[in-house]
Amino acid sequence: MSISKRTVFAMACICLAAASSLFAATFTVSKDGRGAYTTIQAAVTAARAGDIVMILDAATYPEQVTIDSTKSGLTLISSAPTSLNKPRVVWQDLADVHPKTYAESQIDSMINFDQNGALRILRAQNVTINGIAIDGGGPYVYGYGCIWSQQNDLVAGNAALTIWVSGGAHILNCDVSNAYWGINFKDRNEGGI
Repeated sequence: MSISKRTVFAMACICLAAASSLFAATFTVSKDGRGAYTTIQAAVTAARAGDIVMILDAATYPEQVTIDSTKSGLTLISSAPTSLNKPRVVWQDLADVHPKTYAESQIDSMINFDQNGALRILRAQNVTINGIAIDGGGPYVYGYGCIWSQQNDLVAGNAALTIWVSGGAHILNCDVSNAYWGINFKDRNEGGI
C-alpha cells in the first residue's frame, strides 16, 4: 500500500501546526501575586507571537495595553472568560490625540489620533481577546481647527478598544464601555474582525 505525496504533505502540515501550539508559552497576570506579572502590559511585552497572556483575577488594571505587530497570534484571556466578573483594563488615552496643528498633520509620525485606546491592537494579525472588560476611563472628546489642508477640522474622541491596520482579530466575551468610541477601527484591517 503506498501513500501519496499529497497525503504525506497534509499529515506533515497537521503535525507542524500541532507542534507549534505546544510551544506557546503562557504568561500569567494577577494583582494578588499568584501570577508571574502584576501588569497586563508587562506580560504582553514579555510574550512572543502566538503566546498566551492569562489574567487570573478580576482586578482593575489602570493601564494602556498595546499588542503590536511583534505579537501576532497572541491570546489575551481571562481565566474565566464567560464570567460576569471580568478583569478590567481602564485607561483614558490623553496622549494619542495628534495632530493638533496643520504643521503636525504634515508629519506622518505625528498623526496618532486613530491609535487612541485603552486596549490597542496595532498592525497585528490573529489576536484573540477573550473575557476582558475594556473601559475607556470616561468619554473624552477632542478637536482642533484647520488641521487637514489648513481647512478641515479634526474632531475625534478616545476609544476603549482600537483595532488599527490589523486582521483576523477575535474579540469574545468582552465588555467594552465608557469611551467616546467603544471600538475604533482604522482602515486596511485585513482578514476580518
